[in-house]
Amino acid sequence: MPIFARNDLDAVAISVSAGGCGDVHTRPTPDGAPVKLWRLTCPGCENVLRHDPNWATQPHQVPETPDETEIRLDVESRGQVEQAASVAQALKDLAKLGDLPAALAAAMSQFMAGNTAVTAPAIEAPVEKTVEPEPEDAVPTANDLAHMSMAQLKNLAVKLGVGTTRSRTEQLKLLYEALETSE
Repeated sequence: MPIFARNDLDAVAISVSAGGCGDVHTRPTPDGAPVKLWRLTCPGCENVLRHDPNWATQPHQVPETPDETEIRLDVESRGQVEQAASVAQALKDLAKLGDLPAALAAAMSQFMAGNTAVTAPAIEAPVEKTVEPEPEDAVPTANDLAHMSMAQLKNLAVKLGVGTTRSRTEQLKLLYEALETSE
């Protein structure tokens, strides 16, 4: 039964005394490019390599290289951030429609509390409302601030002449204080 190598391995040689065949096995390189999936078929060497953590008995079980692991984790992290931003924007857009059904409001509060594993509740079709655009100089409410992205909070802080911070909590605190004193 063949065995499959991790992608950063190019050759292997197992001596006869260690249970291998003694030959050097190299990753095939058709047209000068190494194959992505190296399938080794050598009964003696296979038996030894089955216990090596850099080899697998099935193609889908091939261990990741450290580089592949780092890339996968980065892609997963970016996907979660993009998904959270997308959900937040969708919830913000829905909030502009006016009163939301209670289930959606609960899901929205869970999401804003940091629970990104929120299942979407069943939503009745909203009644169309005409939303009047707010004037540029309108003072945002606490609810408005809670739904703003960090970039929007910083822009508002600059507009109000308030300092900016890296912490969302601190930025909100500064903005709340600035808005209280302006009233």
